[in-house]
Amino acid sequence: MYILNKKLQLLKGKLRIWNKEHFENVHHNVCSKHDFLKNIQDKIQLEGLNEILSFQENQAQADLKKALDVEEIFWHEKFILAWNLHEDKNTCYYHFLVKIKSARNIISHLVIEDTVIYDQIDIFNHVTSYFANLFGVVGTCTSFSNMENIIPNLVTEQMNLMLTASPYVEEIINAVFNLSADNSLGPDRFRCYFFQHY
Repeated sequence: MYILNKKLQLLKGKLRIWNKEHFENVHHNVCSKHDFLKNIQDKIQLEGLNEILSFQENQAQADLKKALDVEEIFWHEKFILAWNLHEDKNTCYYHFLVKIKSARNIISHLVIEDTVIYDQIDIFNHVTSYFANLFGVVGTCTSFSNMENIIPNLVTEQMNLMLTASPYVEEIINAVFNLSADNSLGPDRFRCYFFQHY
């Protein structure tokens, strides 16, 4: 046991060196890539768009996406480790993770033609008006009274009641317990084992 412990300590040191050389500081890397992209976008704003700046911006966006992917993998691994150590006692950690993700998923600025908008209210108004114009109704609505005669009624009233009824608790329990406990993680990052045993 003593030899294994010494080997693991040596491995830990080597892994730390490898981690620093290969990945550097994940969070610092994301910040530097984001700052670099912002500097290029500021340059474009001042000098105008040209081929070199366009290429640099695309490259910087690709680098930032790669850094964000590495950061997401880092947080995912840390979350799984914390979950295995503390199970459902780490709700504080989980909420911290959600806050980080939601903070990253905001639109900080928007380029409209040749201008860049940073104000959140202006971004909200532009996006709302864009989609309102895109999906808005143009012209006047015609009467839909003849629709019932045009579209055939394939679902009976009894079938409709069955389809819109809420599932029974027993049906939900049977569906969950019929799933394999070792399935891959769901969108909430939990395996079926969690729902079957907790």
